Amino acid sequence: MAVLLTTFVYLLLFEQFIHAHYMAPGLGLMVLAVLYRLQSFRAMKVRGTVIGPAFVAAMLAFSSSLLIADTIKQIADARDAPLTLLRFRAQTLDHLSAKPGRHLVMVRYGPGHDPVAEHVYNGPDIDTQKGRVGD
Repeated sequence: MAVLLTTFVYLLLFEQFIHAHYMAPGLGLMVLAVLYRLQSFRAMKVRGTVIGPAFVAAMLAFSSSLLIADTIKQIADARDAPLTLLRFRAQTLDHLSAKPGRHLVMVRYGPGHDPVAEHVYNGPDIDTQKGRVGD
């Protein structure tokens, strides 16, 4: 298992840009490695006293509390966040959808535009969507 996980991470390093979803195939191996390590901690003894189950329970409780605290923080930060491209796009679509007729929206990118952060998308049927050129 360790050889497979090490090989996966090594091969992942050959990617020029690593996105989070690239690591998805190795997630099962990572979870398996963590669970195997937790299982070995369960048998841990200190001076003849078995402390493993309490240690594992404390680690899981601590990890869960960190996850909950981080989730609450992200929700609070999202409410106070400045207007992002996605929120601006959503507001613009809501505004245009509320008005009758077809609309043409021109978008001009600045010199520092990140091509990965795209906010212009066509619908599945370009001929019938609102905003088609020529109508």
